[in-house]
Amino acid sequence: MAITLRLTPMQENEIEHLKYVLKMKSTSKTVLLAASSHLKLTSDLENSKLKISQLEYELEEIKQSITNYQESKNAMEMYAL
Repeated sequence: MAITLRLTPMQENEIEHLKYVLKMKSTSKTVLLAASSHLKLTSDLENSKLKISQLEYELEEIKQSITNYQESKNAMEMYAL
């Protein structure tokens, strides 16, 4: 099966850059590799975003624990005087 793509100059430049980065000579193989990689890369990105979100939540919990500790320590020091 043959597919003909009508690309804008910008798209052609992007494909040429991708060919260079991937060290590929064939435009067809480059486009096929990019297409087949897209789903996995999108999934990896979403997983990374989820992990970052979880880590940010954990960081906020740790910050809150530190604040609570400092406030409790200060209160205890005031009562000790």
